[in-house]
Amino acid sequence: MQTKRALIVGIFSLLLLLSAGMGVRHLVAADEDDLLAERTITVSGQAEIRAVPDTATLTVGVSILAKTADKAQKEAAQKAAALIETLKKKGIPEKSIQTINFSLNAEYDYSDRQRTLLGYRAVHELSVIVEDLANLGSVMDAVVAGGGNTINNVRFGLRNSRDVAEEALRRAVADAQRKAEILAEAAGAGAVRIVAVQENSSYPVPKMGGSERYAAVALDQATPVMPGEVVVGADVQVEFRF
Repeated sequence: MQTKRALIVGIFSLLLLLSAGMGVRHLVAADEDDLLAERTITVSGQAEIRAVPDTATLTVGVSILAKTADKAQKEAAQKAAALIETLKKKGIPEKSIQTINFSLNAEYDYSDRQRTLLGYRAVHELSVIVEDLANLGSVMDAVVAGGGNTINNVRFGLRNSRDVAEEALRRAVADAQRKAEILAEAAGAGAVRIVAVQENSSYPVPKMGGSERYAAVALDQATPVMPGEVVVGADVQVEFRF
């Protein structure tokens, strides 16, 4: 009887040991699976697309100095109205003309350690979008002929800038994918798959025209304008699992 009881106890103990060993192996396997699941690569991807611009935005306006504030304001208003009509005659629609600044301030001369009132300066500035770049030089000349005496900040852009920006993002992600595959191969791993993507930036980089100021004089030929290129870029950070 005692022998039988000892045999039962021994078998039970053996079963406990076996089950404990299986549990340990299961935990080790689970830990290994977790480690494999946590193997990731984080890389950045960049892309730039260069394109010939098809629009230009420039700031034009009038700057008038007069003895009185009233006279400066009235003269600036008259010249600004004439300037707007000139732009319309050059084929610029009203929706592409926007007032962006009007100011009226006293102007002083501070020479000889004295402040002397020179008069009052009225400034009226317009933002103008030109969609026919072949006509841009003649538009600038018409501004001067039409009474404008300031032209600033010629900026070139793209009508389909959103489409170009989206394509730049696609190329940036593809660049990150290529880098991740190279790193995974070097580490002796297999295929990679994306688990997270973050856009760091997507940016247009227009080629800026010079900030020019033109005197109100007649010009013999259209002002030459070189639009160059615009660059649309994207920068992303992508996490891959392998």
